[in-house]
Amino acid sequence: MNQDQLDQETNNDAVYEPRAEGYGKLRLYGLVGQVLRELEPLLKQLEDFWPMMPKVDANGNSECPFAEDMYRKKAGLEKKVLEKVAVLRDMRNDIARELERCKRNLARISVDAGKLQTRGAVKQYDKGFCVQEQEYLEAKWQLDEVEETLLRAQATLEASRRKAYPVPLSDEWKPTGLPASASSYPEARGQTKLDREVGDLISLGKL
Repeated sequence: MNQDQLDQETNNDAVYEPRAEGYGKLRLYGLVGQVLRELEPLLKQLEDFWPMMPKVDANGNSECPFAEDMYRKKAGLEKKVLEKVAVLRDMRNDIARELERCKRNLARISVDAGKLQTRGAVKQYDKGFCVQEQEYLEAKWQLDEVEETLLRAQATLEASRRKAYPVPLSDEWKPTGLPASASSYPEARGQTKLDREVGDLISLGKL
């Protein structure tokens, strides 16, 4: 490669491998950070919730009247976490490819820069190296954060699944606990609407 060719290349970004469109969109719209922010509260909620699961026998019976509801809620949280994890894994692949692109470009810039002679060309290559190095560090930091979150999510899901309900849970939410108000009890079903409203107000005590 002669000096004229090198000087031309310092002003030609197409010489080096461009950023992939997939990662470009992730970076432009801050999508990785968005998914991480959405996953964090779900993970925290599951981490706090799964240890509270009541004991159940092989048939799903428990001393806790809300056992089935609690296990159903846990299953719902696991599903939400899995959905975010699947998206994050795809993003991790895009980030990993971006990191490799940066490595290849940095290696090529280093090799080409050693062949330069003019001060202007060297300065331009130094500038390009700094830009590419910053992109590398950004992708590396992002990849580390994503992988750390994925490991945490995997550990949380594995721990949560060890406390599984022994029989299939229906998707439909059917509360098994006590009714929410006095008007929900069987003996109140024959009352008029006015009777029920008065009864509910009385149960509140002095206003």
